[in-house]
Amino acid sequence: EDTVAAWPPEAARVLGQAERRVHTALVAACPEHWVWPQVPLSRLVRVPTRRSYAEWVARTGYLCVDFAVCDLASRPVAVVLMPAEGLSARGMRRRLRLVRVLQAAGVGVLGWDAERYTCTAALRAAINSAKPAQTPWP
Repeated sequence: EDTVAAWPPEAARVLGQAERRVHTALVAACPEHWVWPQVPLSRLVRVPTRRSYAEWVARTGYLCVDFAVCDLASRPVAVVLMPAEGLSARGMRRRLRLVRVLQAAGVGVLGWDAERYTCTAALRAAINSAKPAQTPWP
């Protein structure tokens, strides 16, 4: 059976309304950085290949950050995660695993807080000061 005929595709929005607002705020706050939405963890960190890479990908391959803030050489500076409301217990464990991996790799993790980041200066300061060991989560 033909895939296109059986499942007629149509273009979809990449970001929802709340995500578009966050992306706009991040781009305004960090004009000297790239801001990428929905980035897989495997694109943000590398692991030694002396162990099975396939096993690592199986454990983390479907984990994504909501936004990656990268320097102009495309190295991750910090990631921003949208609120975890409504996540199942399994989803929360996956998110905590994501945070542990990022922090171990030296990437700062910020939870999005619309009330805290009301201006670009506050958001810029939070991104610039994101330090893995000091960033509380969740």
